[in-house]
Amino acid sequence: MASCRTVRIRPLISLTLGLALTTVFLWAQAPPGGRNAAPALRVSGPYVYAGFDLYLVHGSDASGDRKIVPLADALEQGKIVVRETSNVSQLTVENTSSEEVYIQAGDIVKGGKQDRVLATDLVLKPRSGPVPIASHCVEQGRWRSRDGEASDRFASSKQALNSNALKIANHRGSQAEVWRNVQAAQESLARKLRTNVRSSISASSLQLTLENEHVRAGVEGYVKAFSPLVQAHNDVVGYAFAVDGRLKSADVYASRALFVKLWPKMLRAAATEALAERTPATAHTPPAIESVRSFLSDARQGRVTEKSLGAEQNAVVRETDEDLIVETRDVRRDGRWIHRNYIRK
Repeated sequence: MASCRTVRIRPLISLTLGLALTTVFLWAQAPPGGRNAAPALRVSGPYVYAGFDLYLVHGSDASGDRKIVPLADALEQGKIVVRETSNVSQLTVENTSSEEVYIQAGDIVKGGKQDRVLATDLVLKPRSGPVPIASHCVEQGRWRSRDGEASDRFASSKQALNSNALKIANHRGSQAEVWRNVQAAQESLARKLRTNVRSSISASSLQLTLENEHVRAGVEGYVKAFSPLVQAHNDVVGYAFAVDGRLKSADVYASRALFVKLWPKMLRAAATEALAERTPATAHTPPAIESVRSFLSDARQGRVTEKSLGAEQNAVVRETDEDLIVETRDVRRDGRWIHRNYIRK
């Protein structure tokens, strides 16, 4: 097997360098009973920028001609209504359009009486009617409308959870841990940026911290460096990343089109994690590509549990001492997978 080669990416350097990167083939695992067999995937990389090591996951599109609109786009286009229920742990979502809408665990919705993070993946069928979805508060104290926002609904979803600790707390259903790790994320960003990143409007709001001008400026370099990569490869269906040589997480999708739409939001979340956790001016060694392959392929190991996400989706959760893997499946389509999220603890 060829050795891994690191490519240092700067925003103005041509991304054609990435075409020569080492690749490793990875056979995705089929679920029990042989359903949902997945084609071979391969991993390429690393692409390196300011302590951030990015790996691309390549594969064929397993979704056919299915068209799904991500939550952020659906809200912007008026295709979905996310309603406040006055219950911190549950909201309702209603797809009012003729297209399917995809919600991903970790999506933050802004507005209502308090900003929330949605706790599960969900694909809403067209004209779905109101559907309950689990949520957690990513803001404390406020319980009214803010700055002219509607208190009974949420207007946008342009941010996602930006740390593994927050993702795990969200998955586990622990509001206390979510709040604790929101505070930890704010403190880490403040230390690295050497400035206050809390909003005077609502100091506890993770959403407003992610909108902070210093945070946005710090993330921009990563965005410029990595945004073009997905368009430079026409078979990318996911990514994995590390910070200062430590593997963090990965997301892989059955639909390339869905991944491409989600990439800007996911990249910003990952870049914010790098901004908060990296050690500036310290050299590091990116994980070997074989380590990334093992991170993804070892998902078949560990304790397995399954939980319903409603009548139309379920989640298969695999957990080891090191990793948490959540695979969302579509009950309507013979249990075919939609999204796999891998989190290093």
